[in-house]
Amino acid sequence: EVRGCNSYGCSSWKYVAYLSPCPSYYSFAASPNPVNSTLSVEIFREEEAIVAELQTATVSKTAKKAIAKTPEFEIKLFTLLGGNLVYRTASASGAVSLDVSRLPSGVYILQIHDGSDQPPQTRRITVSH
Repeated sequence: EVRGCNSYGCSSWKYVAYLSPCPSYYSFAASPNPVNSTLSVEIFREEEAIVAELQTATVSKTAKKAIAKTPEFEIKLFTLLGGNLVYRTASASGAVSLDVSRLPSGVYILQIHDGSDQPPQTRRITVSH
């Protein structure tokens, strides 16, 4: 809840949003990190979070649609400057392998997104040859 105040007084409290303790219904693991040649990315759907999000009235329609079906996840690997180097799609089960053997050694950003209006999840990945 929020309310505005100024030199004339304060407004009444207004309900704005509910912050869920689990903002996402999926998680992922990326290994090994640091990686030399092949990065394995595995996405997990968190069933308890799916049920909770579907029961929450404040979840947007776009997010509810993405939660209710098995989405196709976008997997992207970026340089720290934002250049998109690797792009793959995957379902929520099993692992996806990313070939990073041709990338120069350095730090990259791995981004996973489910296509909903929720922000993507990210991790730092170190490529070391």
